[in-house]
Amino acid sequence: MKLLIQLLASASILAACASPPQPSTSLETPTNSKPLDDTMSLNILTQGHTEFAFDLYQQLRENPDKDGENIFISPLSISTAFGLAYAGAKGETAKEMASVLRYTLAEDQLHPAIGKLTNAVENDTEGQLFQMANALFVNQDTVLEPDYLTLTKAAYKAEETRANFKAKPKQAIEIINDWVKIRTRGLIPKTLKYSKDTHKIRNVMVNTAYLKAGWARPFSAANTKSENFTSPTGNIKTPLMHRTGKLLYTKRRGHSAIILPYQAGTMSLIAILPDKENGLPKLEAKLSPKFLEGLLKSFTQKTRYEVELTLPKIDLKDDYKLKEDLDKMGMPLAFSNNADFSGRIDPTKQPDRYSTKLGEVIHKTVLKVDEKGTEAAAVTTIDEIITVGAPRKKPKKVEFKADHPFLFLIRHNETGAILFMGRINNPITK
Repeated sequence: MKLLIQLLASASILAACASPPQPSTSLETPTNSKPLDDTMSLNILTQGHTEFAFDLYQQLRENPDKDGENIFISPLSISTAFGLAYAGAKGETAKEMASVLRYTLAEDQLHPAIGKLTNAVENDTEGQLFQMANALFVNQDTVLEPDYLTLTKAAYKAEETRANFKAKPKQAIEIINDWVKIRTRGLIPKTLKYSKDTHKIRNVMVNTAYLKAGWARPFSAANTKSENFTSPTGNIKTPLMHRTGKLLYTKRRGHSAIILPYQAGTMSLIAILPDKENGLPKLEAKLSPKFLEGLLKSFTQKTRYEVELTLPKIDLKDDYKLKEDLDKMGMPLAFSNNADFSGRIDPTKQPDRYSTKLGEVIHKTVLKVDEKGTEAAAVTTIDEIITVGAPRKKPKKVEFKADHPFLFLIRHNETGAILFMGRINNPITK
């Protein structure tokens, strides 16, 4: 029997472009605050990541261009990439970024905590691989501040690569695309496109996240059938996978949810299914950290159930330009000529005497769920529980049939970090 393999990749790109020099503001972000232990700082960081994840999701679902479409993002990838930018932000620019990104730790604690979180979530064991990578692609004659380079190397393990954006812009774009392609195992072969403004780029900050994992208990390909999936535009034929077994399950008003563990046991997929075929918008409106907290607590009652599970095979790609969304969320300064990133690039030390601003934020994702993979070397069986009804001596069967739009989160169990999240309106997109 083969393992179900889930392949996920994301790339978050922040391009810093030249802008006229601006005077630096005096307001700084907090530093040298009271030290926190690792557990406390990770908890605060993860809470902020979760708040940012839901804030961004709500912003994206309001975008008319995404109406009826899938949404699939890696909040952790986006937030980590912005950490590279925030490390060089000053004054009001830093203040706006911290507010939107939900960075509440002081800078001297924030960046080490991001590094510790990355180390905590990365995993390379049998049946599961999750890796993140950071890089700085810098124009050949751009001078980066030594303190900035020291910080990003220590906390983010960021590789620094020089590229000639001014004289050889197409070659510079190819260098970045090749780097991303390698670290996403070919799932994202082309991230950036050359344009007439590429020569204005002075610094590109990149984060990639890649996951390949098998379920703790696999599906059988023999049980996969082409059936109807009710999308917002009508029924479509798509492969639906089936299996029955013990799972964490909860039933709440208007929706139900399950937790599917991966083979290594460090990460899980949470699928949240509205009761009604057209119930996704109402469910999405509830999404918040408080909603997630209540959902997770509802899995604690020790009642065992057998779940008749139906889940679609998934093959999708998504592509975002987040500048406008983040501007609306409250950080316009970072993208304006008044941006202050002098902690990274001091205008007085540059050959062209220009400062920088963020040009665009590009986020690309790929998600594949199918029966392909390696043979199972070990299988872990998980008991089911449900939140309604009194404890029963014998397991009772319930049905979780994801044959219509649903939400999902891929979460690191120990830290609670949301690695990926989204909605499935159409499981197969080309």
